[in-house]
Amino acid sequence: SIVARDPVSIRILQRRVPQDLVTICHKCLEKNPSRRYHTAGALAEDLRRYLPDEPIQARALGGVERVWRWARRHPGLTFVVLAGITMLLLVAGCLAWSSYRSYRLMDEINHVQRPLQELSGRIKYLDEVLTSSALLASTTGKTSWEERYNAFVTQLDAALQTAVRLAPSAEKPLAGVDAANTKMVAMETEAFQKVRQGKAAE
Repeated sequence: SIVARDPVSIRILQRRVPQDLVTICHKCLEKNPSRRYHTAGALAEDLRRYLPDEPIQARALGGVERVWRWARRHPGLTFVVLAGITMLLLVAGCLAWSSYRSYRLMDEINHVQRPLQELSGRIKYLDEVLTSSALLASTTGKTSWEERYNAFVTQLDAALQTAVRLAPSAEKPLAGVDAANTKMVAMETEAFQKVRQGKAAE
């Protein structure tokens, strides 16, 4: 015990002992001789300082020193604690990396999905404008609706091309939409010709 164990804190044995006196006593009991008072005179000087409540020369152990000493006395337990802390840090790191990856993935999805959703609404709007223009031309017999149609038809083609660029994986189904749109435009163009010829009923 004398060689390996630090003495029990005086505060445990007697709670009312002032901290400075505890520090002086523990300095006298240091295992390493170089950490004790070098002479009886140095001890006497600290005791003389203590009595009138002046600052003493001895210093209490810092938190890091206390932990280091405890670790040296309990190597097995220290290993377990350090292994646990390391595991916790690894888990925390993995969770942080996973969260970062999820955030980046969602950011990339939103970066593509939001424009696609807006584009989808735009395509539906243009489709309705073109269809209604052709219907109104055939109903009223007025050619002015053809001008409105021509102003928007190129925008629909451009919107479909943009959709392919934003979602390359949807190129095949969008090609089918584009083909159907081309067929519809041909039919509507024919309808406008009938209107211009005064054959709106046909």
